Amino acid sequence: MVIQSYGLEDIESVDDINDIDPTNKANGRVLVYRSASDKLEYELPSGGGGANVKGGFESAITEGTTRAVVFATAFSSTPDVVISFADNSAEQSTCSAYSASTTGFTIGVEKVGGGQSRDRIVAWNATDAGNS
Repeated sequence: MVIQSYGLEDIESVDDINDIDPTNKANGRVLVYRSASDKLEYELPSGGGGANVKGGFESAITEGTTRAVVFATAFSSTPDVVISFADNSAEQSTCSAYSASTTGFTIGVEKVGGGQSRDRIVAWNATDAGNS
């Protein structure tokens, strides 16, 4: 299965997401779209008891603030979470993920140096691979 990469600006409706899996090989379970707040979340079905993988983007996180991420469906055990910036900003910032649980985690974005705080886009992935 091929999963294409889309920026938030490329996705205007659920129909755009349905185009990602036109053959429906994933039975419509590849993506969960949360349109209420400029968020994109995907979920790859574990099928056969394998690892669960979820990921997405959180946009407009202002430097110096945090954002709670709530998974569309909970994990059965606490996942490992990896995050990174997903914009082309020249801003010097750090991002961190903490307080991971089966239902979500928190993203923190901090500015490095002076100047005005800017909004950043953060990509995230979470998986329970390797959990017993």
